[in-house]
Amino acid sequence: MAKQYRQRDSGLLIPGNDSIELPKPKVPGPWYARGELYPAARFMGRRKCCCREAIEPCLCCGDDTTPDSFLILIRGISNNSCGDCTILNDDYVLSNYEGLDCGAGSWACIWRYQLEPQRCGLDYLCFITRKNDGGSCWFIMVIFVSSQGLTDIRNCIHPISQPYIYYLKYPPSPPAPFDCASFDEEPIDSDSISSPSNLCSRSTSPLVTAL
Repeated sequence: MAKQYRQRDSGLLIPGNDSIELPKPKVPGPWYARGELYPAARFMGRRKCCCREAIEPCLCCGDDTTPDSFLILIRGISNNSCGDCTILNDDYVLSNYEGLDCGAGSWACIWRYQLEPQRCGLDYLCFITRKNDGGSCWFIMVIFVSSQGLTDIRNCIHPISQPYIYYLKYPPSPPAPFDCASFDEEPIDSDSISSPSNLCSRSTSPLVTAL
């Protein structure tokens, strides 16, 4: 890739602590069905150290290959209740991979980029793949979160904290790895939600490339 991308250092800011719900799963499993909200009780009893247990490689990326980083192109965000939304439109390189063991066969893989400065109460852009306890790759997500929201994710806590903006993509059918390692401007286009709902408007899907 000819164009060079750089990462920036930043400080840590923590906004308020309201709650949101995670997206519903596409493929029914042993403890949920499509259309149900993700049960908070599945997370609230987890041990605090769960996020420190490494999952290598990230199985939802396929072929035992876990990319070191992802390039994510964000476009089409416009101002709503927050006047800084358009500044979120940028090219981001996400790294700092973590594989999180949430117990009972459920885990998540996370790459992240820290925003500088904080925008609309958002501190991080994350790329997440998630496997449910039924053995399926549940979804991949591009999500802007607060510092507290990232802490919630890393500790397998649900619901996570507002504010946030996410873009969601479900796996192929039947359920299979996404082959994230081969992503080349892959659109994340199944769903998009902002919470609070009027935080920022969105019109274009992010594009994800493995680096």
